[in-house]
Amino acid sequence: ARKPRRVLVLGAGTGNDVAAALRAGAERVDAVEIDPRIIDLGRELHGERPYQDPRVRLIVDDARAFLKREGEAYDLIVFGLLDAHTSFYSSLTGGIRLDNYVYTVESFRHALARLEKPGGMLALSFYVEQPWIATRMAAMMEQAAGEKPLVAQIASNTFTFIAGPAAPAAGGPLTRGLDPGFVAAYPPGPLSTDDWPFIYLQGRRVPPMIVSAGFAILLITAIVILAFFRNETGFVRHYFFLGAGFLLLETRTIAQLALLYGTTWRVSAIAIAAILGVILVANLIVLRRPSMPRAWLYPALFVALVANYLVPPASALGGGAGAVAGVTALLALPVLFAAFIFSTSIARESALAPVLASNLTGAVLGGLLENASLLFGIAALNLLAAALYALSIRRSRGVTSA
Repeated sequence: ARKPRRVLVLGAGTGNDVAAALRAGAERVDAVEIDPRIIDLGRELHGERPYQDPRVRLIVDDARAFLKREGEAYDLIVFGLLDAHTSFYSSLTGGIRLDNYVYTVESFRHALARLEKPGGMLALSFYVEQPWIATRMAAMMEQAAGEKPLVAQIASNTFTFIAGPAAPAAGGPLTRGLDPGFVAAYPPGPLSTDDWPFIYLQGRRVPPMIVSAGFAILLITAIVILAFFRNETGFVRHYFFLGAGFLLLETRTIAQLALLYGTTWRVSAIAIAAILGVILVANLIVLRRPSMPRAWLYPALFVALVANYLVPPASALGGGAGAVAGVTALLALPVLFAAFIFSTSIARESALAPVLASNLTGAVLGGLLENASLLFGIAALNLLAAALYALSIRRSRGVTSA
């Protein structure tokens, strides 16, 4: 097989994979690393100084965000160690959730599409503490490539998976797929996808750790509400379910924007700021137009939620800036309509204490209900939010009111 000339390293870290590509004779290496400080450490400490080589182009970006953009094709794409791969995530019987859009079937498809035609090869190494993660990774690559990947078990806990038209023939340490007995003993469970990106969860369930933490949070919330609102608390159904629905919408929006723009703290901060901005705009509009007709708000909200359920955010990937902007606007619509509903309702209240107490308690419940995505996927949160908002509808003198 010919040596790869153009190499892409995702999760370049301090430069070990980049240095290996240069030693193998690569003419061009694109090194993608999300953390600029790690790149700085590579520049300072790596003995081979790969990042100082003129053949290397450094790119500070999220790996999935980089893959989705149009760009040149590569002879070899290497998935480095893009996260910890260690026991904090994977050894507690899959008891920790971690949204990860790099290790999904769709991500592997995007990577395979960036390979040079007719050649090109994809290589992925993974440190495995739970055997079912190895079988899941192999099954995901098979789903993406249409054939079983080549697998090499480098050490007891380290596997390398290879796919693509230029993959070498099986032989020696390389086998076509994992041993059938190994797969039977450790079935992969659900494959990680853009709608269920939880590679470290063994199955579709809410881990007991999260359930216990959820009950503790609800208890603390009740204590805080009683302490701050004292004798002014009360259950106001309308505002309780408005709070639950809105926090569920907020967490869903942040999770799906991470798919479009990358899983970084910057993206999360911008998303939260944008949501707060939408709320502020809705409040300002209601202040200026207190007589805004409200009969259309709930129908508009439900239509927007159904549209979000039917249109996966991943459909915008690879479609250019216009497609991404369109899906972003679609994700924002339910937040806008929900903000209008709350603003028009709260403007008519005189006694705010029980209203706010109910709303804050509901918000905590809505944040916890985001874990339903572990069971049903992220898109299903739109339908759950619609149900919560349906429960918030109140009737006044026989007329449905926001």
